[in-house]
Amino acid sequence: QKQHIPICRHQQQQQHAGTSWQSKALVRLQRHMWALQQNILAMHSALQLLQLEPQQGMQQQQVHRQDAQLQQQQVAAGYVAADNCDLQQVASHKPHMRLTHVDDSGKASMVDVSGKGSSSRVASASCLVLLGQQAFDLVSNNAIAKGDVLTLAQGAGIQGAKQTSNLIPLCHNIFLSKVDVQLQLVPEQHAVAISTTAKTVGQTGVEMEALTAAAVAALTVYDMCKAVGKEMTITGLQLDYKSGGKSGTWSRVRGT
Repeated sequence: QKQHIPICRHQQQQQHAGTSWQSKALVRLQRHMWALQQNILAMHSALQLLQLEPQQGMQQQQVHRQDAQLQQQQVAAGYVAADNCDLQQVASHKPHMRLTHVDDSGKASMVDVSGKGSSSRVASASCLVLLGQQAFDLVSNNAIAKGDVLTLAQGAGIQGAKQTSNLIPLCHNIFLSKVDVQLQLVPEQHAVAISTTAKTVGQTGVEMEALTAAAVAALTVYDMCKAVGKEMTITGLQLDYKSGGKSGTWSRVRGT
């Protein structure tokens, strides 16, 4: 028994030493696993960034292409007068364009034209009134109960041009040199085509006067014929030409 006791104690010491070494090894292993996990997470984040950068670059390129296409479409549609300048110059000025009837605070404001010089200005506009066959036949034969549709609409268009500043709040009251309103029957469409021209010598244009003349003439045609059919349609009200002023000459046909 005296010899057996030291042997047991020695075995216990060995077992304790083995357990201590295993615990330390487990701790070191856990630390290595944690460091490896952190490295994997960092690599994953880096891969995500590498994948996002090409996508962002492609999105930016797509936005640039869309902006360039929009500029070309607006120039082709005559959105900007292109007198004495090429398309590149027009495109470079487009980002700086702003609405002239809006002040710096974003509120509606009448444009001050007192500093502008007077010049000869002309504007033309047009629209189409789709009558339908029954109303068209009556207008063609001057058989509408209210009277001569085309003659009355012509007078109404001229009167409308002279009242533009009373109808459109921010339009200037200008002296009109001439207003011409023409109405023409279009048999293949059972329609009345309306074209107008307004002229002045002044500090602001007459685009709104030409457009108002066409609109009022079209409304008069509708009013004269509405008893025959309510399906009539007024369509295609547009500016066709303007000249004079800072922006120069613009034509819908030429787009410049």
